[in-house]
Amino acid sequence: MLGKRFDSGGDPSRLVPYTAGALFIGFALVLMPAPRHDLWWVVAAACVAAAVMEHAHAIEVDTPNELVATMDTEAFERILSNLVSNALRYGSAPIGVSARAEGEALVVVVTDHGPGVPSEFIPDLFQRFTRSDAGRQRAPGTGLGLAIARSYADAHGGTLMYTGSEREGARFVLRLPRFGASTGHAAPLAQLAPASVS
Repeated sequence: MLGKRFDSGGDPSRLVPYTAGALFIGFALVLMPAPRHDLWWVVAAACVAAAVMEHAHAIEVDTPNELVATMDTEAFERILSNLVSNALRYGSAPIGVSARAEGEALVVVVTDHGPGVPSEFIPDLFQRFTRSDAGRQRAPGTGLGLAIARSYADAHGGTLMYTGSEREGARFVLRLPRFGASTGHAAPLAQLAPASVS
């Protein structure tokens, strides 16, 4: 039937097989269990990708061996890779990545021991095309990375917050539903793509 137009010829009974088939496929998709992912491998892949991008290798990862979810792992890996890249580029070792389950949520914390984000810049940290003076001096960038990362988190029903300090270094906390679906509000992603490290 691909590439052809079906004409019932005015006889609704001819549509019954096609309608039944469509309903069967719809029910099958609803009842089909979502694939479960081992997030340990996703975290490891994101850290390796960031380390290769930034030519670094000092990342401390603290993740339980069994941490499963049915989430969009591609989006999760993009967010985490961005956060780790930022830590490697603008922070100082040791860089830490921890992931754990809190009920139905996945909580990931990325920390470094650098200068942190200047307090006066924190309100604009997740805005597009914004960079602190200190960030411009430390490394090149576009000011898009964190805006994209937060957009991914928002689109998948999660949050991305900065909770660090200039005294203790940068600390980003990502929270995503482990078994949730996208909220569908992903329009900003198309506007911000391609992904880039801020």
